[in-house]
Amino acid sequence: MRESNPNFPRNKTLPIGSHPSLSGLGDFLKDLERIFFAEASVTCWPGENGREDLVLHLSSPLLLLEVLHHHRRGHWGTAPGSRSTTSRTRLEELLQALEQSNNSTVDIEELSLELSDILLVIRKSGPGSIPREFDRLLETLGAHYVYLTNGLQQMPYEIYIPALEEGDPPRSDAPEAQVSDFYGYWAAYFETEIDARIYDLDARQCLAGAKLHYGSPPVY
Repeated sequence: MRESNPNFPRNKTLPIGSHPSLSGLGDFLKDLERIFFAEASVTCWPGENGREDLVLHLSSPLLLLEVLHHHRRGHWGTAPGSRSTTSRTRLEELLQALEQSNNSTVDIEELSLELSDILLVIRKSGPGSIPREFDRLLETLGAHYVYLTNGLQQMPYEIYIPALEEGDPPRSDAPEAQVSDFYGYWAAYFETEIDARIYDLDARQCLAGAKLHYGSPPVY
């Protein structure tokens, strides 16, 4: 799998290679590896008000279609053999356990899922947005799979969520606005083109000549 596209870079101010000194982090990563059938790694830096911000990377040999199939059946990204018995996603529950072990707030700034055929990169749209929306994002990806792959004829090798219009005013902190960011536009890269295609989820098609960027930088 190639490195992520430089047109949608991660925040270069992050101290890449640093490791958080969080109690229970080893168990957290082991749980991630078990429920996502993946190798898990993490970098971290201090956020606002003592918050710990994580950048998670999951690497799995599965194909995207396999992930979507197993997730739909409750065998991927959930507790082994069963779905969560609460309204929280499994990722939320793992993050909450990590917070309780450290008596501090822990959030996921960015999550990348590297599969054998695609790299999916998600940057948070607000506090707790990635763990809260992760399951729904996968379900949405499954619902749009045919349209994103041009009728199963062309598979993107990278998808970035979300992609926002350049020059947009700062987003609202309201939860509904944060959710809306995830389900408006995505950026997809294909082998046949240098630039990203901007995928409009409402229209279920790619936009021509759209000038968008990936997510929005964190505010410190």
